[in-house]
Amino acid sequence: MAVQKSHVRPSSESDREAGYKHSDSLPLEETSAHHDSAAPERASSATRLRRYADIIHLQRSIGNNATATRLSKTLIDTHIAPSSINRTEHIGRAAPPNRIQTQHIHRDPTLGADPNSPEAVLQRVQTALLPNNLSALITIQQELLQQMQTDPLHPPAGARVGLSTARHWTMDQIAAIRDTYTARLEAARTGATAGGDATTAVEDLETSMDAECTPYLDALMKGDPQYRYEHFNTTISEKVFAAVRLHSMRRGVGRIGHRAEAEAEAREHGHLATGAWCGVFAYTQAEQGGGFDPHWAPYMQGELGIRGALAYYGETNPWIWVFDHWESIKEYHAFRGSLRWYEAINRAPPQKGIQAGDIVLIDNSFGTNPDHVTTAIAFDGRFLTTVGGNQGTDNPADEKGVSRSARGFDLQSNPQPKDVTDKDAKDADGKPIRREKEKKSARVHGVGRWSVVDYERHLYSTTKPVGPPSAEDLAKLG
Repeated sequence: MAVQKSHVRPSSESDREAGYKHSDSLPLEETSAHHDSAAPERASSATRLRRYADIIHLQRSIGNNATATRLSKTLIDTHIAPSSINRTEHIGRAAPPNRIQTQHIHRDPTLGADPNSPEAVLQRVQTALLPNNLSALITIQQELLQQMQTDPLHPPAGARVGLSTARHWTMDQIAAIRDTYTARLEAARTGATAGGDATTAVEDLETSMDAECTPYLDALMKGDPQYRYEHFNTTISEKVFAAVRLHSMRRGVGRIGHRAEAEAEAREHGHLATGAWCGVFAYTQAEQGGGFDPHWAPYMQGELGIRGALAYYGETNPWIWVFDHWESIKEYHAFRGSLRWYEAINRAPPQKGIQAGDIVLIDNSFGTNPDHVTTAIAFDGRFLTTVGGNQGTDNPADEKGVSRSARGFDLQSNPQPKDVTDKDAKDADGKPIRREKEKKSARVHGVGRWSVVDYERHLYSTTKPVGPPSAEDLAKLG
């Protein structure tokens, strides 16, 4: 299989726990020289990057995956996480905004006149980071994405490094903002202890948090769509993914009072001409607000598709192209620390908890399976509020078509499953009907979450290909 030399799989925190810490202190020049004693003392960074990628490729080709991972981590630490950011701070926790100091920028005297060298691009990016100039950062990212399009299979090293640096810094800022709200949100989630519905207090705080994160989320949406939320620190990526889902949900709340436009938009983006549109409404908010991959739109058209995808059941595209190879989609999600999940619940929240933007499936019709798709607005430890489309009546003028849950679902009193289907009768269209005079209360069937990888743009395949994708197919990802 042809290998894309320029893409190096990043390391994760699990690599550190596996005993790769000593690679932190191994400079790029030393590592390259160890494998090539004739290497010049001051080889350009671009040359070192190419040599390093060749070494990693060689190690992988002979089965030394652990060595390749360790070398990849050294490359990330040296070039993707530049010395201008304190390494302990950058890896261990999110650095507060504006902590980058001008005098810490590394300027290589061997840069020459190449404005697209890794060092030159890095300096441009860091110059935008210093004053927290997101507008300039977005402009630079757009220019670098155009460079990536010149050779999607072997994109320029400078563009790759610049986009990674911009992304990681931006993600750090989002994580830092969320950290400032942690204690206040914990104090507001009193539902399980005080017994009253505290979702309004939780929602107010999370709405303020979203407002602070929005400029940085917008910048991420302008970055490399294939690795939009990739970060070598999974704790940071988890916080950013939570911010992304919160932001997408707030978009859905903003559609309340605009039912006709919301339905038309959802049907267009979700490719659903007729039928219940609750699933494609949830999909469209995630796609427009957070970059959810259109590849998964068909799975969001109904409850069965959602549950199947979140459980990796019946996966029709089990292979994903990442960096330089095809990989099992579930294994790659695990590598990124972001497996999909869905948990049916009774009278307690799921083990993984509930966050704003999570998928919430409701059982409120005939049998005991879910029949309605909504999105979590706020959860206080006991009470849960949601937003959804295809609610109310079929009348386009019925503004209840996009609305909040009429009340907070009390999960401690979540109704038991109840089948009210009339087994002996159907309506004129052959559809099931309720048994006469049978009542049924809506209940939360379960809660689920997609992977952060699903919010990026990737290529998928039904079978494992023998070679890389075409440059044309990669270019379509943007």
